[in-house]
Amino acid sequence: ALLARALASVKEGVIITDPEQRTVYVNRAFETITGYRKEDILGRDCSLLQGERTDPAMRLQISRRLAARESFEGEILNYRKDGRSFWNLLAITPLRDEAGQLTHFVGVQRNIDEIRALRDRLEYLAFHDDLTSLPNRRELDRHLPGAIAAAQAARRALAVGKIDLDDFKAVNETFGPSRGDQLLQQLSQRMQQRLVPGEFLARVGGDEFVVVLSSRGAGFTADELDDCARRLGEAFSTPVPLAPGLQAEISLSMGVAVFPDDGVEGGLLLRYAEEALYQCKQNRRGRSRWTMR
Repeated sequence: ALLARALASVKEGVIITDPEQRTVYVNRAFETITGYRKEDILGRDCSLLQGERTDPAMRLQISRRLAARESFEGEILNYRKDGRSFWNLLAITPLRDEAGQLTHFVGVQRNIDEIRALRDRLEYLAFHDDLTSLPNRRELDRHLPGAIAAAQAARRALAVGKIDLDDFKAVNETFGPSRGDQLLQQLSQRMQQRLVPGEFLARVGGDEFVVVLSSRGAGFTADELDDCARRLGEAFSTPVPLAPGLQAEISLSMGVAVFPDDGVEGGLLLRYAEEALYQCKQNRRGRSRWTMR
């Protein structure tokens, strides 16, 4: 009776099954977490908590551990009786008698939706720019090697463009940092909206951005790069409203390096794109919006 009262009072869901995984006991917390009443679950396999988005690999891992009469601990997506999903921190322990024979499994579960949401948010913040919500330099460093490997496997070219906003410092000084932030936010959104599937845009600091482009063939044609520059340039074609009666006009410069012609490593491509950008900025009169290394 004492044990039953103790199990009924804990906040974690507790489920006890026989060796064939038929449920013989659940506590009140289990009912609260899952929405299943004791009468719904007794005699049934608790795998009924799993659903369409439950990871098949995790299902298999649990099945193998239980078949081997071993313990299990991990995070699994389960479903309440009403169909709503929740992340479950699940620990299953086999119980044995004095002779070492398996008599029961005890499962302890905890709803960790809030923990998962916080973890996902921290993961997002670690790889995205606070101001613009674009991927940041860390995400670029994570993305670029995979993009290069995919381009190499497909025998396609890849371009890395380093973008800088022309005269942003003057705009920032004239209208103030908060207006400069507004400008960056709006222009970032405009550029993002003009990307096509497979293209990647990151803000790497200040008014600097990097775009990663995939070619349709083994080499980049001038037309392909012109098309990208045109689309990105459209983001700057109209003034950016900052307040009633206040707007700013600004343009962009871009330097481009191409894989594999200019290099096969991400850091090298970024450096060459930076050099091309410098040349583009130095020759602003009578130039196009972009310069190729």
